[in-house]
Amino acid sequence: MRKQKDSVTSIFHDDGKNVFGATPTLALFVDQDEKTTRVLQRLCALGYEIVSPEAAAQAGALVIGAGDGARDAMRFAAHNNAARLALLNPSATSLWALPRGLNMPSLVLMDYAATPFQRLMGQLAAWQLRRQNERSALHYAPSPALRDAALLEWMMSGRLVDQRAKSASFVSIARRVATGAAVGAMALSPVAAVAKTAAAPAPAPAASTQNSFDAMFSDGMTLNSAQVKGDGYTVPASRARAGNPPPIKTKEKTKKKNHPVPEGGITIGSDQIRGDGYSPESLQGTGGIQIVDAHGLKYFINTNITFSTSSSASGAASEASFTAAVNASTTGGGVVATTLNDAFDGYNGLCVDVNTAGTADCQTGTAGITMYTKNGPASMDTSCTSGGQVLFPTKIISGVEVSRKVYVPWNDEFIRWLNIFHNPTASPISIRMATSNNLGSDGGTIIVNASSGLPVSTSSQWVTTFQNFSGNASSDLRLGHVLQGGGALVTPLSGLVFANGDDNPYWWYVITLAPGETQIIANFATGQGTKALAASKSADIVTQMDTPGSHAQACITPAERAEITNFTLADPTPTPTPTPTLTPTSTPTSTPTPTATPGNTAIELAYFGAKNVCENVEVRWETLSEIGAAGYQVYRGEGNAFAAASLLSENLIAANGSGGSYQFVDEAVKAGKTYTYWLVEVEHDGSQKVRASASVTAEGCALSH
Repeated sequence: MRKQKDSVTSIFHDDGKNVFGATPTLALFVDQDEKTTRVLQRLCALGYEIVSPEAAAQAGALVIGAGDGARDAMRFAAHNNAARLALLNPSATSLWALPRGLNMPSLVLMDYAATPFQRLMGQLAAWQLRRQNERSALHYAPSPALRDAALLEWMMSGRLVDQRAKSASFVSIARRVATGAAVGAMALSPVAAVAKTAAAPAPAPAASTQNSFDAMFSDGMTLNSAQVKGDGYTVPASRARAGNPPPIKTKEKTKKKNHPVPEGGITIGSDQIRGDGYSPESLQGTGGIQIVDAHGLKYFINTNITFSTSSSASGAASEASFTAAVNASTTGGGVVATTLNDAFDGYNGLCVDVNTAGTADCQTGTAGITMYTKNGPASMDTSCTSGGQVLFPTKIISGVEVSRKVYVPWNDEFIRWLNIFHNPTASPISIRMATSNNLGSDGGTIIVNASSGLPVSTSSQWVTTFQNFSGNASSDLRLGHVLQGGGALVTPLSGLVFANGDDNPYWWYVITLAPGETQIIANFATGQGTKALAASKSADIVTQMDTPGSHAQACITPAERAEITNFTLADPTPTPTPTPTLTPTSTPTSTPTPTATPGNTAIELAYFGAKNVCENVEVRWETLSEIGAAGYQVYRGEGNAFAAASLLSENLIAANGSGGSYQFVDEAVKAGKTYTYWLVEVEHDGSQKVRASASVTAEGCALSH
């Protein structure tokens, strides 16, 4: 087992016990309007016991307060020596007076549902909590998934290891005074204070639409030149340049409010203040960008690698670890909830070989082989809205223009590489594209399965691996490697090397580029908790690459679709195949019976699926367009016949008209039963159509109170 990363903290030791004991207890204070079901279910899966405050009145309990419940949570934590305290969207009134004795690490967690006044009060509360314990923090989460991950990480480890936000104690004294004055004004005149807040300058555009409060504690705080206090640093005009000019120390000769600029210097504008040194262009080196997929798996993606390397090339993944516990397979065929990590010591490094008959892996210094490194800064694709896509600049290797795009979806479970090769010359060019990989599983690497069966071969579409069990468990991810599609490929897999006990597999393709031609080689990887899921997800990715509008094809331009040569992508407008009319037994009397008519669809469905969320089943779907759709209904049956299905959604789930993401939670399921869910589209003219179905076996999760 290689080095243990500090970026992910697991609450489970090798013996499977929780660091807080066999049954950690958690006291919960929640008002009726606060929805924390998903967080509680995940805490339950991690082994926490949710108990009443009376039962938790002992040293070392973990405490969560949400909404108005934050007041009671703080009082309980102060009087019972709690181990940690987390406040989720605490109401403003509950924060007016923080009790003494909150000397435990405390977290104020705000999400998208918090009002500006709540956030302002949360800022002051976090500052006060920080004075009682320096490990206390304030965190803003722009989405439910990030909120849940932050809360779980805090409750497990007492810290947010990836929190780049400044703690409240680092806010300037001037800022604190200004904030205090604002709170005083709000207390005296709430209406005026709200109006003043609404009239504040709009923050810089961001995916989370953060206001200035959020920016202060996440992406940095913007200052104008009047707020720069002049600590004596000026820049001579002769050395001024764009970006960050190096400062020179000069002594201030006056303390007047408006003193002149020293001779030979220039004023540093607000756009030149970098604060903590962060800028998108400065994300350099190993694991410089981290993106989390829908399964909570965080990928660490290299940006501009400038040193000699093999597996850690630019665009490679240097690490992948789950941000929360998942069900991981054991030797006995069962599962255990644990936080798998430690995948990759560099994965999908790219090299170009002029020797097309070669079989060597990517090694710096090998004759004819050039690694894709020293390529310049990477950037984020702002047009990609379904996930994070990193764009890598072009590097000319052996006359070929080489670039990469690395994508992690927020609505699926994989990482994708588009390796782009363009011949700008007037002559054909043939090269060998090879990958370099270090799985991090060392001598315990086991080849589990392949699409074509074992042993692996050039006809394999995917291969799965994992680190062999140590005792009853394995702490590494179960990995799926997707290498190519089926059918008559322009650029099929030319060779691959996978072997048990060797965590350095690699594969390669021979590419012949006509003058002016571009070819793209697409590769995928997925990390799962079980070997079976790694195989099924790998097969699903191959299927998605033959499904227009699928997650695997997201953020790929039409031109790029035509240039991918190791998959055969289907025609995006296939001829629809009519299906028989289906009639459910439980149909609303006010609307016609749904029919399964996918042709001439009013919506473009990108995804439909059902999954367990502890004792419930969560049904999710995503649409790309919704022409004529009024909304959706969800049906459920215990077999595959829609005719026997029953309507679950009593009220119509309204369509937003332009595509979006939807969910429906089925709380009336029984553990062990297999259910099939159908999505029915209801159009404005009253007609209904069955659009998709998905099956899942319900699981149980008991909460003790």
